[in-house]
Amino acid sequence: RGEPLLSLIKPLQSVEEVRARLVADYGIHNADEAHDYIDFLLSGFRSTGLDDQLMEPSEATRALFVDIATALSIDPKTVETVQSTYAWDLGEAAQVAKMGLWANYFTRQEVWNYLEQVSESAQRLGRDWYDYTLSYIMGRTMEHQPLGEIRQAINQVYHLSHTDLGRIEGLDAYLRYRFVINKDSTGMSVKSQALR
Repeated sequence: RGEPLLSLIKPLQSVEEVRARLVADYGIHNADEAHDYIDFLLSGFRSTGLDDQLMEPSEATRALFVDIATALSIDPKTVETVQSTYAWDLGEAAQVAKMGLWANYFTRQEVWNYLEQVSESAQRLGRDWYDYTLSYIMGRTMEHQPLGEIRQAINQVYHLSHTDLGRIEGLDAYLRYRFVINKDSTGMSVKSQALR
């Protein structure tokens, strides 16, 4: 989304516009519903249902593996190694948490608490950033969101083309920001995240 990784920058939309998006995209009308929705996503219940389809893939799921691999220009066997769609839940939980802040439903501290839970879950459930990215894409497309709509975006994110994304030349977030964070450090800050 072109957002900074380590800060919460308010979008250009008004509080009313963000609230309208929460209703339209997630059916969230107030702070209680936002908390409930994030708790549901963090529970992993939704992704667990999708994961059953990964364990014994149907022909449609196998075709999706090939479509994703083609979109990313990678071997389909790489996609077949995805064991969970956990990242789809976690990515959406992070987005709803930030939107909750912008809608004045959450405090900054509540959002950072949610983001910390997202980070801890990702580290527990995933192997690395590539696994996380594939997990997110699998979940999103298995939830019947057309791959065609996000084909270019996922290719750019997976391969991190700084030219396409307008990123800083030489910055590879997959290397700069370790997937597993040393909890004894100062947290997710640029200073504490040395290049591997």
